[in-house]
Amino acid sequence: MPTDRISRLLQEMPAQVYSAHGPDALSRGQWATLRYLRTARQDMRTIGAIAAHLQMTQAPASRTVASLARRNLISVTTDINDARRAFLTLTARGEALLASDPIHKLEMIIAELPADSRQSLSAALTSIHEGLRDSHA
Repeated sequence: MPTDRISRLLQEMPAQVYSAHGPDALSRGQWATLRYLRTARQDMRTIGAIAAHLQMTQAPASRTVASLARRNLISVTTDINDARRAFLTLTARGEALLASDPIHKLEMIIAELPADSRQSLSAALTSIHEGLRDSHA
């Protein structure tokens, strides 16, 4: 397969995974934020840490957090030692919503691949990821 076709497939994949639309649909960044909060250490559940993890600036990370808080998917607690800093926690509603995370569709499709195909895919995607990361260093 030509490399430009592979590049287009990789580019189009997120739109297929996150295909829900409408006022209640979450964006990729919102889903990624919920996933991050589920696994991050307590001291790393901040807007700054989310921004760094998602490779974005503070402003869009703040908007994402505000949107999730308005939907009661996360709670925001001001740091008692520094009022400029807030800690974020998934609410029960946010935890429950993660059960329907659209990334599970992709996980199921990958799980159905033969083991050797999964291994090849993993190696190829890791190389692409590292190449992209290194090109920004």
